[in-house]
Amino acid sequence: MVEVLVTGLLQALAKTHTHPNQKLITKAIGAGRIRGIAVEILEAMFSNPQWAGLTASKRLRAARALHSRERRLVQEGLYQIVRHHKVFEKLVPVPKEDASMIRWLAWLVTQGAPVALVNEAAASLHINADFAPISELPKSLDLSEMGMDEATALIGSVNLDLATALHNTFGEKTGDFLAASNQRADIILRTNTRHISRDALAAELSIDGLETSSTALVSTGLRCLSRANFDAIDAFHQGRFEIQDEASQLLVDLIGPINGLVVDYCAGAGGKALAIADQLGKNARILALDTRSDALDELSKRAQRSHVRSNIKMLLLSEEDPQNDVLERYREAAELVLVDAPCTGSGVLRRHPEFRWQITPEKRAALSKMQRQILNQAATLVQPNGTLIYATCSVLPAENQTIVQQFLDTHEGWRIQPLHERVGDDRAQEIGDGTFLSLTPHEHGTDGFFAAVLVR
Repeated sequence: MVEVLVTGLLQALAKTHTHPNQKLITKAIGAGRIRGIAVEILEAMFSNPQWAGLTASKRLRAARALHSRERRLVQEGLYQIVRHHKVFEKLVPVPKEDASMIRWLAWLVTQGAPVALVNEAAASLHINADFAPISELPKSLDLSEMGMDEATALIGSVNLDLATALHNTFGEKTGDFLAASNQRADIILRTNTRHISRDALAAELSIDGLETSSTALVSTGLRCLSRANFDAIDAFHQGRFEIQDEASQLLVDLIGPINGLVVDYCAGAGGKALAIADQLGKNARILALDTRSDALDELSKRAQRSHVRSNIKMLLLSEEDPQNDVLERYREAAELVLVDAPCTGSGVLRRHPEFRWQITPEKRAALSKMQRQILNQAATLVQPNGTLIYATCSVLPAENQTIVQQFLDTHEGWRIQPLHERVGDDRAQEIGDGTFLSLTPHEHGTDGFFAAVLVR
């Protein structure tokens, strides 16, 4: 099983990631702006893993010397290297002083770069490394002493603690989850149905050169089939769509008809608040809460663009004060409270490859404590017979089912409302296990996502 997992990953690297523009790949081997900028950004990312994603985004935007195709190539390389860095390092030992250069050259080999040219480039840099063709890589690994958790850590480029947690969660499907999480996620759009139908939006976007297809799990979603500059698309500026993964759109489907106040307790930049406002219509009343002023500022801009600003009230929570004033002011005032809790992000590794560096045992423990606290606080806002939806973009039961059960164990008068009671048996099995919303990239093609519906 271990050999199958690792060999399968390497074969996938060779088969699905070979770059279509081999001329550009060859150019990126030698000295020049592509290699220089790529290695410089890699050095910064690996030096400060906590901010690797933000570092890459900022530095790529600032790399004006790169042409658009070169910038895309560097971006692809950076994130693929993060996704597979442990494999690269096992195959080609990485001395600290040459680490970023070796990672870049190793990635180029997986993209079909001529190995002879790569080795020439390494020699010219006085790097003691011997690169082999991608087809020969599987036999370069010593698998004889590797257990399942170690293999999971290798193919997922994650720490052993997370590897064990993933294997405990998915068992024989762990390799499938990691393979899907190592792919680049599609861009999914949510149609603002107050203003346009999904079919009409697709037709309008096609005229602008953006081809899409309808998503399978939600009626509001469009999958982008080509690259797009959304700043140049009028439909975006007119608020006719938002960028939102299918999993997040599915969460809104659980809400059902609401007449009273809806509280988005961890609103962030407000993607779900906007979707709720769109679904509930002109009479929607939504209170968006968050501790980050910049996130609420972004929500305000997006709400204005989507023509739902009058439906959403935003309130900044103080990190110093445990929200006592807000909790008292809105105690038992909401018909529904949505908690999209801070989590490890283990379900969104496709979009944020750098998260795998940040999911440590210490962080998992701190997040579990925070999730329990947030759920307890949010519950005080729910009116009798009201609904509380707890959600995360994690696939780990310790952040999902365990948190829900701990809440039920300490709060009388609450129960789980099984998913099938809200959406029907067939639909509940399509998007979950019948009781909870449970989505994974390898089974559903969405972000990994969990939600539980609790009724007071």
